[in-house]
Amino acid sequence: MKNPMIIVMMLLLAASIAPSAPANQDASERTWLGHDELVSRIRQIEMDNEPLVMTEVIGESLDGRSITAMRISRPGDLDPEKRPAILLVAGIDADHVHGADVAIEVVNDLVRRIEDGDEDAIAFLTEHTLYVVPRVNPDGTEKMLTGGVLHASPRNTRPDDADRDRAFDEDGPEDLNGDGMITMMRIYDPRKGTMIADPDEPRLDRKPDRAEGERPEFYLAVEGWDNDEDGLLNEDGPGGVDLNMNFMHGYKPHVDGAGRHQLSEPESMALLQYALDHQTIAAVVVYGRHDTLSAPPRESGRNNAGAPNTIDGEDEGMYAMMSDRFVEVTELKDVDQPDWSGSFTAWAYGQYGVPSFSTPLWNMPRSGSEEEPEVRGDQGGSMDIPAGSGDRPGRFDSESFMDQFDTNGDGELDEDERAEARDTMRGRMRTPGKAGHSHGGPPVNSEEDQFVIINGAGSGGQSDGEALTPSGIGDISMETMVELREWAVDQGYPVPDDESMMSRMTPEMVEGFAQQAGIVIRRVSKKNDGGKRKGSGDAPTDEDWLAYSDASHGGEGFVNWTVVEHPDYERVEVGGWAPMFRTVPPIGSLDEISARQADFIMELARHLPDVELRDIEVRELSEGLWEVKASLVNEGRLPAGTAMAKRNRRARPWVVRLDVDPDDIVTGRSTHKVWRLEGDGGRHEMRWVIEHPGQEPLGVELFSEKYGQDHHSIQLTNDDTDGGAM
Repeated sequence: MKNPMIIVMMLLLAASIAPSAPANQDASERTWLGHDELVSRIRQIEMDNEPLVMTEVIGESLDGRSITAMRISRPGDLDPEKRPAILLVAGIDADHVHGADVAIEVVNDLVRRIEDGDEDAIAFLTEHTLYVVPRVNPDGTEKMLTGGVLHASPRNTRPDDADRDRAFDEDGPEDLNGDGMITMMRIYDPRKGTMIADPDEPRLDRKPDRAEGERPEFYLAVEGWDNDEDGLLNEDGPGGVDLNMNFMHGYKPHVDGAGRHQLSEPESMALLQYALDHQTIAAVVVYGRHDTLSAPPRESGRNNAGAPNTIDGEDEGMYAMMSDRFVEVTELKDVDQPDWSGSFTAWAYGQYGVPSFSTPLWNMPRSGSEEEPEVRGDQGGSMDIPAGSGDRPGRFDSESFMDQFDTNGDGELDEDERAEARDTMRGRMRTPGKAGHSHGGPPVNSEEDQFVIINGAGSGGQSDGEALTPSGIGDISMETMVELREWAVDQGYPVPDDESMMSRMTPEMVEGFAQQAGIVIRRVSKKNDGGKRKGSGDAPTDEDWLAYSDASHGGEGFVNWTVVEHPDYERVEVGGWAPMFRTVPPIGSLDEISARQADFIMELARHLPDVELRDIEVRELSEGLWEVKASLVNEGRLPAGTAMAKRNRRARPWVVRLDVDPDDIVTGRSTHKVWRLEGDGGRHEMRWVIEHPGQEPLGVELFSEKYGQDHHSIQLTNDDTDGGAM
């Protein structure tokens, strides 16, 4: 127990419990971009960087706000409008307020790299074109930023008569507790109740366990009352169409938010038309709520029309490869996977026929990650995304700890000193008793107590057969980590609140001192994940988010339940997650997020198809009769053409033509159409027998709608050697 290595290991242990404190305060005055600020920023970037950056207005929103597109390209062999291009789209979801900021910063980042002589950035924008639409939904976003009471919604501002009573938006939510946000209500009613407060963490809800004699107590509803007295609660709130449900692929008619018909909204129509007007777009990246990158999508059956619900099975490899590259470049993973039906991402893949990727850009920081400080993103005081707690109490100060308890000054604690430290810490620690929960938020310690870990948790008391929570350290459960932490506290070891040491924590280290502590390690397997897995990754659980809120944001990510008077119900509590706390990153982290996304855009460009005509052979069969062979080879990583594009014939194929009269072709196709060519050396072999006098070169044309065209000549010879090279 006196081994200093054990003390170091115990110092590392706390990293699994609480994320690191915000460290960088440089962004304290930064705010999210409103519409006017966004337009001004785009215009300034263009003025400072013409002709590298060019802009155009591609449409207007429902309320008349401009929708702007940017083109970023350097002079090169091909006109920018004829090069293979990537389309970057942001701001479709109104409550994804950071998407436009990141898109703008990606442009700025690429411009800076070119100014600094970055060869990769120069090559990227010399050989390719980047199109950027920073904000597709300016009306909805402006409402998020300046609309008073904060109510997260991805929609635009189109009024709607949801309950068909010929009155529009007359029964929406109200801020009953006056905190400036719309959260949730617990409506206590034994007749309609379906939930109870989780006994282990009363802030969270769960279904009652009838076998344990638990009875439902309340049901959940959005904060508000029955304004129109029709017996329904908040049934006709602020309308709006969810633009990411308004596109054709997977469109669901008559579903709330989908719009009266496909492309019913001017914003979605403007974006789609812009894509159709730029057929050189070879890949699409969307910053929004959907995710096809942190975990690759898979084929999941087909709809009644025979189209894949997600992706064609033959495209799984392509998405898996880009997912691996994305996670490696951005370190973003374990994101929720919402249904993409009707989204622009789904349309770009399913009907535009190109690889289409989407990312929410951010997720709860995991073990070993670092995060910029949260800064209030308010525009004119109207929006209040929960702010961080700054330099909170609970940090471990090893010097003050040793000064207080190492009375003989030998640099380590003997049995008496350790006993004194243990008794003192037991008096100071006020940790609750169940795994992963911190009831009511962290305690506030005095300055002299700041070496004590805050926001602790006790043992969950779960058996191996119960649901366990991943800890991020191998397959060891968070419940095991909590038990080990409590053991360390009970033994009098200082447990710091410092996630930066997590990168040095290994499963082997945990197993080592678990053995000394006599604690059985409980592991999380694919079959024992508590049913909390979403998509293909281990998305953070509600317990994870609570711990993150308490540790890094002073508990402001969750509004504690409070009783309010309600005109319609006897007992109501208001509380729950603060709007956008779980979807919008701290504003101070945008620079790092943007730099990583710029890296990924260039990485995507390096993976685009690279198709060439190769291995051309010419042989004279008889006088005036020639055999011509050639191979179409894709040296790029991504396939030339998605399986979906091949299926629906939407994106035009690669085309190879011989410059001869079709009547002179004895055998072989006058036009070879190649709809799909696998990456990494995928080949398509071609053979013709033609009548040709042999005196003039034979022209061969390679054409792609998205990759331009190239014309080559083959010199036909009358000897036995191969024909001339292209």
